[in-house]
Amino acid sequence: MTPSSAKVQLDHLRRLAYIYVRQSDPMQVRQHHESTLRQYDLQARARSLGWVPEQIVVLDEDLGRSATDLTVTRSGFQKLLTEVALGRVGAIFNLEVSRLARQDSEWHRLVEVATLTGVLLIDEHQVYDPRLPDDRLMLGLKGLLSSNETRQMGLRLWQNKLRKAQRGELAIPLPIGLVFDPVQGIRQDPDEQVRAAVSLLFERFRLSGHISGVVHYFQAQSLQFPKRARGAWQDGPVVWGPLTCQRVHAALHNPLYAGAYVYGRITHRAEAKPLDRLQQRFVRLAPTAWPVVLWDAFPGYISRSEYEANQTWLQAHRWQQQLSGRRQDGPALLSGMALCGRCGRRLHPCYSGAQNQHVTYVCDQQQRRYAQATCQRIPGQGVDQAVATAVLAALTPAQVELSLAILDEMERQQATLRQQWALRLDGVHYASRLAQRRYEQVDPENRLVARTLEREWEAALQQVAQLEAEFAHQQETSPLSLDLGQRQQLLALAQDLSTVWQAETTSWPESL
Repeated sequence: MTPSSAKVQLDHLRRLAYIYVRQSDPMQVRQHHESTLRQYDLQARARSLGWVPEQIVVLDEDLGRSATDLTVTRSGFQKLLTEVALGRVGAIFNLEVSRLARQDSEWHRLVEVATLTGVLLIDEHQVYDPRLPDDRLMLGLKGLLSSNETRQMGLRLWQNKLRKAQRGELAIPLPIGLVFDPVQGIRQDPDEQVRAAVSLLFERFRLSGHISGVVHYFQAQSLQFPKRARGAWQDGPVVWGPLTCQRVHAALHNPLYAGAYVYGRITHRAEAKPLDRLQQRFVRLAPTAWPVVLWDAFPGYISRSEYEANQTWLQAHRWQQQLSGRRQDGPALLSGMALCGRCGRRLHPCYSGAQNQHVTYVCDQQQRRYAQATCQRIPGQGVDQAVATAVLAALTPAQVELSLAILDEMERQQATLRQQWALRLDGVHYASRLAQRRYEQVDPENRLVARTLEREWEAALQQVAQLEAEFAHQQETSPLSLDLGQRQQLLALAQDLSTVWQAETTSWPESL
């Protein structure tokens, strides 16, 4: 093999020497400083081989960027490859030449372009000239070994995590309402207010059957929902805020709330990605592709059967939305339930009018799919009225039992709502007392600290006053308990269902 010093020719020294500095991720950059310093010290090796400082370029744009992830763009490497192709580079320095690229395609492209333009590849110990057969063979072997090492190491790490997850011991991100206990493992959050809020979410979906209904209830009752602070994980601080449809949707789709230990719902491994989504960094897998699912691994908020029923309902609702392209909520009584008497297909409601008060049941699936004529259109008012009459006639013999059941359900929901407000009030009162204790424990002479703690105490007292005012307003607009007169009124209304049903304030969805 040609001596290293003899491979560096005058033509190489006339061109630039690039010091390519890179590390795989930001954590390595923060914690492994020695590797970064060694890469910067390659400038001394470049000077020892004959390059002057003005011709040495340090390229460190790719620090903290992985070379194995196809979705990560390494701008520094692309710039280096461009400079090599233009013939401006005489040599590329790196701690280990095979670390210049982790993808086979990038490595072979770099070596090929370096061969055409006569660029040397130099590490701490060797100088490689890709135009020489022996050096070209050695570079090929190094690239092959590096690529195989990367794949084997990734596979070993994945298999180790998988084995640990199959035992239910791997730490996984937990949604709000679940925490990890070193002794008991995964368990429900010990904070009663957090548990009550999560339980209420599933209860309201059980009653309304609509994600928007859950959000509307929380908004109407001035209730908030917890979440972890941004960037926090597991034991991070809890932040309370308005409930959104996205959060309800995510909770309903999360099997951990059903007591299932699940690992691998989201993957970044290329082997597990569908071909049409290979370029995406993370891919959400279908439940049948989850590598680990352990049911009844810990106490959940809902049962497995309820979780599976929710998934079936959500999938059917999603299919209906995609099929019809029209709003599914409205005054129609039989939305999603009426079938066509001619073809047996499902009718969907079509709304018209300034406030969508006019309903027409339409069967036009064949028209939208195959450009055929509409099967039929039926005015909704007559249909809804006929069904309402039949329902009232069927319920008349059981009005007493129904009235008692309605009253019990109303009281149960009111008790749940009272509990939510009581927990919120307990929380702000505790924060106020804590701020007071902190203020009282400080030395009064230390005004620098005392003034800050005094302001925090005042802010806590303002939160108490604000929440108590909201609670009082809520009591005025929608009392959280039923007195004797309200109970008798509800019983009378329940025994006269036709009056309740035909009231202007009762919508068709509420009737059902």
